[in-house]
Amino acid sequence: MLTENHNPMKNIALFTTLLLLASPAAAAASSTGLLLNDDSVLIDHISNPMTLRNIELQPSYSLLYSQEPDPRNLLLSAKFELPQKGWRFLDNHSIAPRVDLMAADFMDYFLSAVAGGIIYRRAATESYPFNILAEATLAPQLTTMGRGKFLWTFKTQLNYPITPDVELNVGYRSITMKLLNNYEDGFERGLYFGITSYYK
Repeated sequence: MLTENHNPMKNIALFTTLLLLASPAAAAASSTGLLLNDDSVLIDHISNPMTLRNIELQPSYSLLYSQEPDPRNLLLSAKFELPQKGWRFLDNHSIAPRVDLMAADFMDYFLSAVAGGIIYRRAATESYPFNILAEATLAPQLTTMGRGKFLWTFKTQLNYPITPDVELNVGYRSITMKLLNNYEDGFERGLYFGITSYYK
């Protein structure tokens, strides 16, 4: 049990900040982001594209720690976007499908799920130097010793470049899980801000 004198957010924030600063040394990743709100920390890695059985994949990995409603909330995700299966329209807009593998510790339950979803992007232009993304995923079943029902996520985010290799991020994120005992709550919900570093 956490005590009033123990604040894990400080340790998590310190760890993720150090990881963000050290991440350019990792050859496998092309960007790393640190996203914060008043009760959560998320670190996100986007790796270089890969090909599996002639299918191009854009993998990314994220770890989310949230204090509410339970101070032990953790969500680990491996996400695989399929850009070749997507669509481009109006020059700078695109939609692509994505498959997510998730594992979570939520309300004293360990949950795992396979989710499907879509991701929308609007690329930056000379007139509008920021890009926008929105994504939604749904896992119709959670594997959790018979207690899971579904998980869904939604996120929209605006990215504004500071330098060619660094951008500011502002967005809104909602993650909801439902257990078979009819308990439903937001794993994490609210506005957030952050910074992303790009490298080769």
